[in-house]
Amino acid sequence: MKNILVSEQAYIRMPTLILGGSKEFKQHVKIFERIDEMLRVDGVENHLKTILIQRIIDSSKSYIDLTDQLKLQKDISRSLRTNIAHSVCGESFKKFAIRLADSNTLQWFCGYDDPIIKKIPGKSKLHTLSKLIPIDILLETSDYIISKFGKSSSSLTEKIDLSSLYVDSTCVNLNVHHPIDWILLKDAVKTIVKSIKCLRSHGLKHRISPPDGFIKQANRIVMDMTLSKSHRRNESKKKRKRLFRELKTLLRTVYGHGVRYVSLLHKEQKEYTLSVAQAEQISDRMINVLDQVDDIIFQANERIIGERKVINKTKILSLYEKHTQVYKRGKAGSDVEFGLQLFVAETEQGLISNWILRKDAPQHDSKFIRPCIEALEKADIKPDDLTGDRGFSAKSVESFLQNKNVKSNICPKNRKELKKKLKSKKFKSAANRRSQTEGRIGILKNNFIGGVLKSKGFENQELQVAWSIITHNLWVLTRLDAKEQPKYLVA
Repeated sequence: MKNILVSEQAYIRMPTLILGGSKEFKQHVKIFERIDEMLRVDGVENHLKTILIQRIIDSSKSYIDLTDQLKLQKDISRSLRTNIAHSVCGESFKKFAIRLADSNTLQWFCGYDDPIIKKIPGKSKLHTLSKLIPIDILLETSDYIISKFGKSSSSLTEKIDLSSLYVDSTCVNLNVHHPIDWILLKDAVKTIVKSIKCLRSHGLKHRISPPDGFIKQANRIVMDMTLSKSHRRNESKKKRKRLFRELKTLLRTVYGHGVRYVSLLHKEQKEYTLSVAQAEQISDRMINVLDQVDDIIFQANERIIGERKVINKTKILSLYEKHTQVYKRGKAGSDVEFGLQLFVAETEQGLISNWILRKDAPQHDSKFIRPCIEALEKADIKPDDLTGDRGFSAKSVESFLQNKNVKSNICPKNRKELKKKLKSKKFKSAANRRSQTEGRIGILKNNFIGGVLKSKGFENQELQVAWSIITHNLWVLTRLDAKEQPKYLVA
């Protein structure tokens, strides 16, 4: 690949202060030093900057000044490193911004160690940097990391084994309430009222009862509806229907106030102290909920008053994350989950070589195999054998893998076929190793994603998963044996 990068100024790195006897802190510093080594020595950072800048140059109609390119290179580098550090620390943007300002190690790793003036970014800047690199380039970078360390590495003593692949799927929970009908109505009331309170604090006012009173009234009704289940069945039904009608009337009143404030927001632009961007954000938030008021009232009316079922395709599970899907697997502690389906394929050492986050309704696991193998084949990292549980078993999958010369160690659903395969030591060994993929998914979801996807919107959630997987893979590589490298004084 042609080198189009502008040389950047490097600073002398001061040695990291190591606390005597603090094993945990030494391990923490060592992780970032090893990741930095892989980003620099194995060319991951320069590869990312090259492909992104080349795209910008190709799409730009005018000449890009070298000063602007140098600034862009620094932003890309900081975006890469801050997102990796953010995933390793596993904190919110606000807490990570505070930690970055207080840690010399993170400042060095993220590129904010200017010896004269240290301009540490806040949570808003960190959030902007998290969206700087598009998802397709992140996927290409992830493939580059896998192929680079699978062929020859300048920082590891041995290359990664890419011959075996272990696959599984899971549900990544979204940051949503359990979709109870009256909770959706209460959320609508709270969102509209809080937006109205924000507008009133900035000078846009209209005749209305005290806004906090609406929220108090909604909370009271919802608490009474929840407690009504403890009564006898006939009394419980009557009370819940009466309370629902009361909550519906309250939401209709708040809806009318919300519509009036949105129209005022668009008419009287000089009457308030909000910026144009702030006004648009509040308006979009209110309109998003106002447009769904009729639907959630109809849905709740069907289920509470009419006692009829609502079709899953038309069911509203969240006012804010409309793409939320129901994932029912009957597992202990999580019989029903609300989120997105995530497919994961890992190598022998635990690197995630391929992943798919599905936006639509959950599909059969076997349908993930074809796009997975085709993507790996395109990245020149096709495996020799593939192992999965019986959820991936299908005749179409077996024939596809046979055509691609990939040995199938997928657990068959047929007992006779399973008995035949269990006679093979390789199949038994692969099946035992596949059980570790459950633990790998748990590490990814709990330690790097953070339990739930707190990003809003599918595009941002896909970016969060991509950054989490790239960070996870680099973290796994730091645990492998490293080559002795010359001591660099520059960051």
